[in-house]
Parts: sequence; structure tokens; C-alpha cells
Amino acid sequence: MEKAKVEGLLKDWGKKEYINIEKEKNKNRDQCYAFTSMGEFGEEITLEIFSGYTGSASKSGCAFDLKKEDENKEKILDAKEVKCISLNGTKECKVCKRKCPPFQEICLKCNGKVFNNKCDSRAGISSKSHIKYKNLISEYILIPVIFDGDKIIVQCFKIMSNNKYFNDYVSFQANNGVGDTCNCLPGSIDFHLSGPIKLFEYHIYNDKLECIYYDLNNNKYIDIPSKNYITGIKLKYKFIDDKYKALFSKNEYISYIENIYKFKFKSKKNNNHGKSRGETNRD
Repeated sequence: MEKAKVEGLLKDWGKKEYINIEKEKNKNRDQCYAFTSMGEFGEEITLEIFSGYTGSASKSGCAFDLKKEDENKEKILDAKEVKCISLNGTKECKVCKRKCPPFQEICLKCNGKVFNNKCDSRAGISSKSHIKYKNLISEYILIPVIFDGDKIIVQCFKIMSNNKYFNDYVSFQANNGVGDTCNCLPGSIDFHLSGPIKLFEYHIYNDKLECIYYDLNNNKYIDIPSKNYITGIKLKYKFIDDKYKALFSKNEYISYIENIYKFKFKSKKNNNHGKSRGETNRD
């Protein structure tokens, strides 16, 4: 039942986004129209996936995205944080360096038509909130979306909040970072070593919806790749011993469970991943 609801939502959303992509191309006013309400879309689709959960009736961001309550609606039993992002970022004109919306085809300053495309949107995770509420937040749901020229690819992953690497990554930010926010980039080292588990993948075309993968009960970690699965760039992992540097010499992917202990946490000194929002409560 959940799958039919998810697919219905994706079909309707995809139709709107194809219209918005064309609008962004044709308006040519340095205004983004496509993929602009990703947070709301992410929460809506996860509410279809997790039927026993509700939202928090909040627009401020100071509440759990999804929560499961007791039968009297007085106590939160479990919560999930949802991060839905468009990987089609703003692009830069190669001639004059002016920034343009991702689907706009002409630079308004020099009429250039050649751009450096960005693919670096990040899922912002509050390190302080994670530490404060980690006994309530069981999972982080990450939904990266990208238009690759002929289809919109929508993937959904879960990262368990008690994953050791993920906790080290978030705790380092809380204790050493300039800002509060961990910017988890899909396809990055931190993403893959945090143990992402795929829940679904859909390809949305102009005239059809294709299910590539769907298993909401999946608990198998994605294999650790040698390259960023989005950009194809080789990932520069750190290892606890130099002998493990040869792990990817024969394989593009290696087992997460069998190899995660061989990787060293890639800390970033003086890491500024966002500005502090101050003390917030989610009661």
C-alpha cells in the first residue's frame, strides 16, 4: 500500500518539476523554479513510507520531521530526521563567472552558454540536536534528487543514528567545528562510511515512472565505493594502516561490514559547516 502511495506522489511531483524545469529554461531571469521545496517534498514522501508516524505541524525547523507517539499522543516514542536535497546546484558561466540557475541556458551578463555545473548540495545535520536527541532519533532519511538530462533520479537512504562512524563524525563537529551543522554530501567519504542503507530508487521520465529498487525493510549497508557514485571522482579515504590502501586495487566496491573498521575518521580541523542557530527545543 505504501509503495502505491509513494509512486502516486512521485508521478504528481515529477509532472510539476518537469514544468518547472522548462519554466526555468524559458523565463531566463536568474530565478530558480525547479526543485525549490525539497524539504516539504521529503517530509511528504517519508510520511507515506512510515505510515505509523506523523509530522510536527511546524514550519520553523525546530521540531522532529517525523515522530511516533504513544496511543495517548503524550509521549514521543521514536523520531526520524528527513533531509531531501537537489543535487542540481547553481552553475557558473565559464566566460564571466556569473552564477545562474541550474536549468537556465543563457548567462544574463555575457550571453554565454557554457557553464561549470555544480553538484555539491549537502544535507545539513545539526550536531548539537543529534547529541541532545540521539536517544529519540533512530534514523536519518536522506533523499538526493538529480536531473541527469533525460530523467529525474530520486533515491532514498537511511543512516542509523547509532552508527559509530556517523556518531564520531557528528560529535567531532559539535566539539570542534566552528558551526553546528554537519554537511553530509551524498557520494562523499562521510556519507559512505556512515553506513547508508538504500530504501528505494525511482527514475521519473516525462511519460513514465520506473522503479529501480524498493525495499523499506532493507538493512544491508551499501558497499563502500572507490569513487563518488555521483561525480565519478576517486575518493581519498584514510586508513588505520597503510596496508589497507590496496583495498580498491582490484575492486570498485568492498563490503561495509567486513571493512569499515579499516578506515580512519577523516576529521577536518576548524571545520565551518554552518552557522549556529542557538539553543532550540523540540518538545
